[in-house]
Amino acid sequence: MSGKPITKQQVNLYMSYRKDHKQVAAAAKSGMSERTARRIESDQHSTTHLPRVYRTRKDPFNGAFEEHLVPLLKADPELQPITLLDQLDTLMPGKFGHNHLRTLQRRVKKWLATEGPEQEVIFRQKYMPGFMGISDYTWMNKLEISIAGQVFSH
Repeated sequence: MSGKPITKQQVNLYMSYRKDHKQVAAAAKSGMSERTARRIESDQHSTTHLPRVYRTRKDPFNGAFEEHLVPLLKADPELQPITLLDQLDTLMPGKFGHNHLRTLQRRVKKWLATEGPEQEVIFRQKYMPGFMGISDYTWMNKLEISIAGQVFSH
Protein backbone atom coordinates (compact mmCIF):
# COMPACT_ATOMS: atom_id res chain seq x y z
CA MET A 1 0.00 0.00 0.00
CA SER A 2 1.21 3.45 -0.83
CA GLY A 3 2.53 5.55 2.02
CA LYS A 4 2.57 2.77 4.58
CA PRO A 5 5.93 1.54 5.87
CA ILE A 6 6.70 -2.13 5.43
CA THR A 7 7.19 -4.41 8.40
CA LYS A 8 9.80 -7.07 9.06
CA GLN A 9 7.06 -9.68 8.67
CA GLN A 10 6.29 -8.40 5.17
CA VAL A 11 9.98 -8.53 4.26
CA ASN A 12 10.23 -12.10 5.55
CA LEU A 13 7.06 -13.05 3.71
CA TYR A 14 8.37 -11.47 0.50
CA MET A 15 11.69 -13.31 0.82
CA SER A 16 9.91 -16.65 1.34
CA TYR A 17 7.74 -16.06 -1.76
CA ARG A 18 10.78 -14.90 -3.72
CA LYS A 19 12.36 -18.35 -3.49
CA ASP A 20 9.69 -19.81 -5.80
CA HIS A 21 8.26 -16.81 -7.67
CA LYS A 22 9.38 -13.85 -9.73
CA GLN A 23 9.78 -10.45 -8.10
CA VAL A 24 6.41 -9.14 -9.34
CA ALA A 25 4.44 -12.13 -8.05
CA ALA A 26 6.29 -12.29 -4.73
CA ALA A 27 5.67 -8.57 -4.15
CA ALA A 28 1.97 -8.91 -4.96
CA LYS A 29 1.57 -11.94 -2.67
CA SER A 30 3.25 -10.16 0.24
CA GLY A 31 1.19 -6.98 -0.23
CA MET A 32 3.80 -4.51 -1.47
CA SER A 33 4.71 -2.72 -4.65
CA GLU A 34 7.34 -3.80 -7.15
CA ARG A 35 9.33 -0.70 -6.25
CA THR A 36 9.44 -1.76 -2.60
CA ALA A 37 10.47 -5.25 -3.65
CA ARG A 38 13.36 -3.77 -5.64
CA ARG A 39 14.37 -1.76 -2.57
CA ILE A 40 14.37 -4.91 -0.45
CA GLU A 41 16.52 -6.77 -2.92
CA SER A 42 19.02 -3.90 -3.22
CA ASP A 43 19.00 -3.56 0.60
CA GLN A 44 17.75 0.03 0.56
CA HIS A 45 14.64 -0.55 2.67
CA SER A 46 14.09 0.21 6.33
CA THR A 47 11.65 -1.41 8.73
CA THR A 48 12.52 0.71 11.75
CA HIS A 49 10.23 3.53 12.78
CA LEU A 50 11.47 6.59 14.62
CA PRO A 51 9.56 7.48 17.78
CA ARG A 52 7.11 10.35 17.51
CA VAL A 53 8.46 13.63 18.88
CA TYR A 54 5.32 15.70 18.48
CA ARG A 55 2.08 15.85 20.42
CA THR A 56 -1.07 14.38 18.90
CA ARG A 57 -3.37 16.34 21.21
CA LYS A 58 -3.33 19.73 22.85
CA ASP A 59 -2.05 19.75 26.45
CA PRO A 60 -5.20 19.72 28.62
CA PHE A 61 -3.43 21.26 31.61
CA ASN A 62 -1.64 23.99 29.59
CA GLY A 63 0.34 25.52 32.45
CA ALA A 64 -2.16 24.72 35.21
CA PHE A 65 0.01 21.82 36.37
CA GLU A 66 3.08 23.97 36.86
CA GLU A 67 1.16 26.92 38.30
CA HIS A 68 -1.21 25.19 40.73
CA LEU A 69 -0.10 21.59 41.29
CA VAL A 70 3.70 21.73 41.44
CA PRO A 71 3.63 23.92 44.60
CA LEU A 72 1.23 21.42 46.20
CA LEU A 73 3.48 18.50 45.20
CA LYS A 74 6.55 20.29 46.55
CA ALA A 75 4.78 20.77 49.87
CA ASP A 76 3.47 17.20 50.03
CA PRO A 77 4.81 14.78 47.38
CA GLU A 78 2.56 11.96 48.61
CA LEU A 79 -0.59 13.64 47.27
CA GLN A 80 -2.52 11.37 44.93
CA PRO A 81 -3.45 12.53 41.41
CA ILE A 82 -7.17 12.16 42.17
CA THR A 83 -6.78 14.64 45.04
CA LEU A 84 -4.87 17.01 42.77
CA LEU A 85 -7.59 16.72 40.12
CA ASP A 86 -10.22 17.63 42.72
CA GLN A 87 -8.07 20.62 43.74
CA LEU A 88 -7.89 21.75 40.11
CA ASP A 89 -11.65 21.38 39.81
CA THR A 90 -12.15 23.70 42.78
CA LEU A 91 -9.72 26.25 41.31
CA MET A 92 -11.08 26.04 37.76
CA PRO A 93 -14.63 24.63 37.94
CA GLY A 94 -15.79 22.63 34.93
CA LYS A 95 -12.48 22.72 33.06
CA PHE A 96 -11.13 19.35 34.19
CA GLY A 97 -13.01 16.09 34.59
CA HIS A 98 -12.20 12.48 35.40
CA ASN A 99 -11.30 11.93 31.75
CA HIS A 100 -8.10 13.89 32.50
CA LEU A 101 -7.11 11.65 35.43
CA ARG A 102 -4.82 9.31 33.48
CA THR A 103 -2.97 12.25 31.92
CA LEU A 104 -2.51 13.78 35.36
CA GLN A 105 -1.28 10.45 36.76
CA ARG A 106 1.40 10.27 34.05
CA ARG A 107 2.37 13.89 34.63
CA VAL A 108 2.67 13.41 38.42
CA LYS A 109 4.69 10.21 37.98
CA LYS A 110 7.11 11.97 35.65
CA TRP A 111 7.39 14.95 37.98
CA LEU A 112 8.10 12.72 40.99
CA ALA A 113 10.78 10.83 39.05
CA THR A 114 12.56 13.92 37.73
CA GLU A 115 11.97 16.67 40.28
CA GLY A 116 10.43 14.97 43.29
CA PRO A 117 12.11 14.20 46.60
CA GLU A 118 15.16 11.95 46.78
CA GLN A 119 14.28 8.28 46.96
CA GLU A 120 15.82 6.15 49.68
CA VAL A 121 18.04 3.38 48.34
CA ILE A 122 18.14 0.18 50.35
CA PHE A 123 20.67 -2.61 49.92
CA ARG A 124 19.46 -5.56 51.94
CA GLN A 125 22.19 -7.19 54.02
CA LYS A 126 20.16 -10.03 55.42
CA TYR A 127 20.53 -13.41 53.74
CA MET A 128 17.24 -15.22 53.32
CA PRO A 129 17.75 -18.98 52.95
CA GLY A 130 16.40 -20.42 49.73
CA PHE A 131 15.84 -17.03 48.10
CA MET A 132 18.79 -17.20 45.70
CA GLY A 133 19.82 -20.83 46.16
CA ILE A 134 20.99 -22.44 42.95
CA SER A 135 22.22 -26.01 42.85
CA ASP A 136 22.70 -28.34 39.93
CA TYR A 137 23.64 -31.35 42.07
CA THR A 138 27.00 -31.81 40.37
CA TRP A 139 29.21 -34.48 41.96
CA MET A 140 32.67 -32.90 41.93
CA ASN A 141 34.70 -35.91 43.19
CA LYS A 142 34.94 -37.28 39.64
CA LEU A 143 37.01 -34.25 38.61
CA GLU A 144 39.76 -35.10 41.13
CA ILE A 145 40.48 -31.49 42.05
CA SER A 146 43.70 -31.08 44.00
CA ILE A 147 44.89 -28.29 46.28
CA ALA A 148 48.64 -28.17 46.98
CA GLY A 149 49.02 -31.68 45.59
CA GLN A 150 46.34 -33.15 47.89
CA VAL A 151 43.11 -34.47 46.36
CA PHE A 152 40.20 -32.36 47.59
CA SER A 153 37.01 -34.39 48.13
CA HIS A 154 33.80 -32.48 47.96
